Amino acid sequence: VNRVLNSKALTEGAGQVRAVSRLALNTAIHQGKMSPLNEAIEELYKLKGQKMVQAPRVILAGSLCGGTGSGLILPVALYIRNFMTTKLQQGSAIIRGFFLLPGVFDGVIKTQSERNNLRCNAYAAIREIDSFMMKDDGSLPTKYDLHFMAPRAGSKELDEYTGRPMDFCFLFDSQNLKGMTLNSFAEYKAHAANCIYGMAVAPTSKRSNSSEDNVIREIVFAGGRNRFAGAGSAMLVYPTEDVKKYLALTWTRESITDEWLEIDRRFADEQKTNRNMRRQGYQVAELDRGSHYASVVDMGFEERRPFSSAIRNLCYEFDANGYVEKGSNWTQYLEKLDSYVLDRIAQQRDDLKELVTKIKSLEASGHEQEAKSDTYEDWYQQLLGYKKATIQCTGNLARNITYSLFKEAKDYTKAEDKFRLEYWLHHNQNVNEFIHPNAVRYFLYNALKELTEKEAEMRAKTRTIETYWMKFEESAFDDPNTEEVETSLGARAEDSGLDTEGKFARFMKRRSISELQNDLCENFGTFYKKTSDYWNAYVLAEIYRSAINYIKTLCNAFHDFYDVLDRNIGKIGKEIEQLELKYQTHEGEALRYVCADQKCLQGLAKDVVNLSSSLELPSDLTCRIFNKMKMYALAEQKPEAEQYFTNAFNETVVSYLEEQIMDHYRSFVDMDI
Repeated sequence: VNRVLNSKALTEGAGQVRAVSRLALNTAIHQGKMSPLNEAIEELYKLKGQKMVQAPRVILAGSLCGGTGSGLILPVALYIRNFMTTKLQQGSAIIRGFFLLPGVFDGVIKTQSERNNLRCNAYAAIREIDSFMMKDDGSLPTKYDLHFMAPRAGSKELDEYTGRPMDFCFLFDSQNLKGMTLNSFAEYKAHAANCIYGMAVAPTSKRSNSSEDNVIREIVFAGGRNRFAGAGSAMLVYPTEDVKKYLALTWTRESITDEWLEIDRRFADEQKTNRNMRRQGYQVAELDRGSHYASVVDMGFEERRPFSSAIRNLCYEFDANGYVEKGSNWTQYLEKLDSYVLDRIAQQRDDLKELVTKIKSLEASGHEQEAKSDTYEDWYQQLLGYKKATIQCTGNLARNITYSLFKEAKDYTKAEDKFRLEYWLHHNQNVNEFIHPNAVRYFLYNALKELTEKEAEMRAKTRTIETYWMKFEESAFDDPNTEEVETSLGARAEDSGLDTEGKFARFMKRRSISELQNDLCENFGTFYKKTSDYWNAYVLAEIYRSAINYIKTLCNAFHDFYDVLDRNIGKIGKEIEQLELKYQTHEGEALRYVCADQKCLQGLAKDVVNLSSSLELPSDLTCRIFNKMKMYALAEQKPEAEQYFTNAFNETVVSYLEEQIMDHYRSFVDMDI
C-alpha cells in the first residue's frame, strides 16, 4: 500500500481516491461498525402485525465524483440490498440512486486537474454500477466473471453480495437536452433535492412509484439497459405567506389613514416654521407636542370634524343614551387614583395606631390644670417620634405605590381596577373596547396637564409643612427676652429627637407651667395636625410626580411610534406593488406560482373585505399597540427607536391583521392547490 495513502486521515474525506473509501468501508464492516445503519433500517420495519402493501423503497443520494462517493456508492447499495434480503426478507425492495455528475462541480472546482480526477472517478463508478446491473439482468457478456466480496463482521471469511445495486439510477449533469444550465451549484443541489422529494414523499410520489412499476415490460425488452435516467422537476407554488402579507398590507393602508397622522404632520410643519422664524431673529415660543395635539383635537371638536370629534368623545363618559356628557375619563381616573392612594395611606397609618393613641392620651393630660412639665416633655418627644415615623412611612409607601402602578410591565389592558390608567382607556369603561391610539394620546396629554397642576398643589403643601417643621422650635420655644439663637430641626430630618439640654428644656425652665400650658397645647396640637396632613400631601405629590414621569415616557413612545408610522405608511404602497409583481411567470423556469399574480391578488383583496375602519379598530389591536408603547416606556435600557417601532408596526399592526385575515377568510387565503 502506498505510504502516503496509508497515512491518509479519513476525517477529511478520501482525497478523491476511490480505494481509500472502499478500504475504510471494508474495515467498518469487519469491525461491526455498520450496526447504526442496520438498526436504523430495522427500526423502519418493526413488526406491527401489518401486511406490507407495497415494496419498500430506498433512496441513495450523493456525488459520483469524489473519492468518498464514487468509492462507496456501489458497495453501500449492495450492502443494503444484501441486508434487506437476508435479514428482513425484503427481496422486493426498490433502490433508487440520485447522483451528481462532474459537470455540476465545474463552477466550484477551479483547476482542470481536479476536474479531470472527478470525471475519472465518475466514469469508473458508473461502469461498476452498470456492470453489476447487467449481471443481475442477465445481459453481462459471459466472458466477464463478476463478483462482489465483502468482509464478514468479526471473521476472516468473506461474503458475496448479489443482486442489482439499484433498480433505477438518476444522473444529474450540468446541461439539459437543450444545452441549458442552471446558475449555481446551489441550484443544482436544490434541483436534485426537488426530484428526490417529488419521487419519495411528495403527494405526487405515488404516481411516480406507479410509473416505475409499469415500465417492467420496457426493461425486459431492453435487456435491463434502461435503468439509467435523467430527472427533472417542476413546482407549482402558492405563496401563502406573501398572499397573507399582501392582504394585511392592503388592510393596513385602509385602516391607518392620513387622519391618524394629520395633527403630527401639522405640528412638524409649525415647528419648521418656528425654527425658520428664530433664524431670522424672531422670539418664538417652543411648541409642546402634547398641548398642541390636545388643542387641535378640541378645535376639531368645536368645528365638528368627524375624526377629531370621535377621538375626543372616546375619552368622555356619556349616559346610557349616549347624548349627555358625564365627564372626562382622565378626571375620573385622577379621582379614583386619589381614592386609592388615600386608602393606602389610611392602611399604612394604622401601623402607628399605638403611637397616635399615646399622643392623644398625652394631649388630654396636657390640658389638665395639674399637668406637670414631664407631661409636655413626653408629649413633645412622642410628636417628634410621630414625625420621624411619618417621614419613613410616607417615603416607603410612595415607592411601593409607584412601583405597582407605574413600574410593572404586566398587561393591565383587561384589568378592572379603576385606579389603573388602563381602565380609563376603554370606551365607556367597557374592558372589551380599548380606545383608538389617537384617543389614548389625547387622554394622556390631558391627564398630564391635570397631574402637573395637582402635583404643584400637593408639593406646595408639602413644602409648607416642611418649613413649619424647620421653624417650629424657633417659633414655639424661643424666648424673646433673650438674644440666644437656637438651631432648629431639619425639614425631613428622620433622626430628629428631643434634646433634653436644648431649646425646649431651657424654655420650660424660664416660665411656669401655668403660663405655658395654653401655648404648648396649641402648638403641639398644630404640630400633630400638620404632621398628619403631611401624609396625604407628600404621598400624593410623589405619586403625581411618578405618574407624570410615566405618562411622559408613554407620550414620547407614542411620538416615536407615530413618526416611524408616518414613514412606514409611505412605504406600504411600494411593498404592495412589489408583491403584485413578484410572482410573474418567466419562460424557461420550472417554477410556476399560482393565484399570486397582480390580477389574482387584486381580485382576492376585493373578496377579503377589511373588517375595521380608520377609527373603529379591533380592541385587541389597540391593546397590543398600547402594550408595545408601555414596554418601551418602562425599559431601563431603551432599544434603538427606529428599529423598535418599525418592528412594533410589523409585529402589532401588520401581524394582527394577518391573524384576522386567517381567522375570517382562511378558506379564501390558505388554498390547497
